[in-house]
Amino acid sequence: ERYGQLPDLSRTSPKHDIIFTWNGTTSGVKVPNSDWISDDREGLTICDATSSIFGMDMMPWTKLDVITYSWQKVLGGEGGHGMLILSPRAVARLESFTPNRPMPKIFRLTKGGKLNKGIFRGETINTPSMMCVEDYLDALKWAKSIGGLNALLQRSLDNVSVLADFVSTRPWIDFLCENPEHRSSTSVCFTLDLPADALKKLQKLLEAEEVAYDIGSYRDAPAGLRVWCGSTVEKRDLEFLTQWLDWAYEQVKPEPRGPLAGEPRTVLLATEKAFAADAVCKIAKVLDDAKYTLKKLENYKTKAELLEGVKDVDAMIIRSDIVDAAVLDAAAKLKIVVRAGAGYDNIDLKATAAKDVVAMNTPGQNANAVAELVFGMMLTSARNNYDGSSGFELAGKTMAFYGFGAVARAVQKLAKGFGMQTFAYDPFLSDSKIAEAGSTPVHSVAELFKHQYVSLHVPLTPQTKESINKALLMGMPKGAALINTARAEVIHEDDMLEVLKARPDFCYLCDVAPKKAKEMSEVVGDQYMKRLIFTKKKMGAQTLEANNNAGVAAANQIVNFFEKGDVRYQVKA
Repeated sequence: ERYGQLPDLSRTSPKHDIIFTWNGTTSGVKVPNSDWISDDREGLTICDATSSIFGMDMMPWTKLDVITYSWQKVLGGEGGHGMLILSPRAVARLESFTPNRPMPKIFRLTKGGKLNKGIFRGETINTPSMMCVEDYLDALKWAKSIGGLNALLQRSLDNVSVLADFVSTRPWIDFLCENPEHRSSTSVCFTLDLPADALKKLQKLLEAEEVAYDIGSYRDAPAGLRVWCGSTVEKRDLEFLTQWLDWAYEQVKPEPRGPLAGEPRTVLLATEKAFAADAVCKIAKVLDDAKYTLKKLENYKTKAELLEGVKDVDAMIIRSDIVDAAVLDAAAKLKIVVRAGAGYDNIDLKATAAKDVVAMNTPGQNANAVAELVFGMMLTSARNNYDGSSGFELAGKTMAFYGFGAVARAVQKLAKGFGMQTFAYDPFLSDSKIAEAGSTPVHSVAELFKHQYVSLHVPLTPQTKESINKALLMGMPKGAALINTARAEVIHEDDMLEVLKARPDFCYLCDVAPKKAKEMSEVVGDQYMKRLIFTKKKMGAQTLEANNNAGVAAANQIVNFFEKGDVRYQVKA
C-alpha cells in the first residue's frame, strides 16, 4: 500500500492478533471506525492510539483489547510517558501465555502467572517524573473544564475544517489522503504543487518567520507538509497559518509556463526610426537569455522591406511603424506584436484580432520622459521662451488631466512638487483610484476645461478624434494652456486656429507639429515657441532612458507571452 491510502481492513482475520495504529501520523490517514473488528474474534486487537485518543471518536472501546498512547500528542504532554489500557481478554492472554524466551523485568506485566496489578496502581521500578505526571493531570482537568471528550473531539474537527476550507480554494495544495472518510483530523498531511527545492524553501521561510516548525513531511513520505490539528491547537492560530501559507507559496512558486513555451522563436525588431544602440543591446540580451533569435530591420525605407522582413517571424517589436492587414498577411507565423510605447493607433487591432495575433503596448515605460517634457514646455511658455521679459510662476495654478494613466500620474507628481492643484477625469477609473493617486476627480470632460492647464493623455479613437474643440477651449480661464502629448489628431485644428485668433492669452503646447502648424504659427506671429510650442517631431519618449525602458519592456513581454502565457498588456479594438 502507499502513503495516504488506508489498507483494505476487510482482509484482516479475526483468528489472528491485529496490531494497528488508529491514526497514521506520517500519512494523514485514520481508521474511520471499528466496524471491521469482529465481536467474535479469537485474536486480540492491539491499537496504538497516540495521535487519535482525545481527538477522534474511537467508540466502542469493547472493540479494542490493548490500547497504548503517549502523553505527548493530543494533550501535549511529555513524549517519554504514556498509558496502557488492557481489556479482560488481554488480561486473560497475559495470564495464559508463557513466552519462550526470557522477558526483561521492565516488560513483565505478570507475576506468578497473574496480572501484576501493582503496575496499574503506580508501583514502578524507577520513579517517573512527577512534574510530567502533574502536567498531564493538569491537561485532563483543562479538558474536563471545557466539556470533556466531546468538546475535545469538536475542537479537532473545527481545526481541520479551517484547513479543508483553505485547500478547497487553492489549486496548489491538496490532502495526501484522497478519501475524506479516511482523512485524519489531527495529523493533517498535504501535498503541494511545488518542486522539492521550492517546498524546502517554503518550510524554511515559515520557520524563519517563527510561524511553524518541523512542518515538513516525514522523511519517507511524499514531499509535503504536516499540520497538527489536535484539540490543544487554537482554531484562530490555524487561520493565521493559512495566511502565512499563501504568502510563503507566492514567494517560492515557480514561474508559470504558457502553452507556447519551450519553442525556438524569432523576433523582428522593425523600426523605421531605430532605437539607440544601447537599447538594442539590451533588447538583444533579453531575447538571447530566452534562447530567441533577434532579427533586425532598422531604418528601413519602404513598406516592401517590412513585408519581406516579417516573413517567418514569431514576434515583432515596433515603434511608430504601421502594422496593418498587409503586414499581417505577410507574417504567416506571427503570434504577437508589441508597440514599444504607450500609443498603439499604428496597429490595426481589428486585423490582428482576425489573424489571432496578440497586440500589446508598453504603458508607463516612457511616463517620466513625457512628464518632464510637459513641464519643460510649460516652463518655456510661462517664461516666454527666456526672452528676458516677465513671465509667471506655476505654483498655485491648477492643472487638469484628461485620462489618468501612467503618464498623467507622472505629470501629477511633478505638478505636486511645483505646488499646483490637480484634477483628473478618466472614465475607466473610479473616484477613489484618482484620489489615491493625489488628484481631485471630476466627472466630465467639460469640467476639466475650467482650469488653467489641461493636459491630454487619451488614445486616438473614433470618440477622441477632433474631440477637443472650440467650445471646450473658449471656456478655459484667462492665461490658459492646453498641453497635448497624446496625439495631434485629438485636436480639432480648425477650431484651434479660431481660438488662437480670438484669444491672445491662450497657449497651445504640443510634442508633435499639427497638420496646420504653418497657419497656427502665422496667427501667433512672434509668440511662436512662447504661446504656441511644437517640437520638431513627436519626442515625448525621446530620452535614452525611455528608449531603453520601452524596448526592453517589449522584449520581456514577448518572452513572458510565449513562456508564461502572460497577456497583461494586450490591447484590443
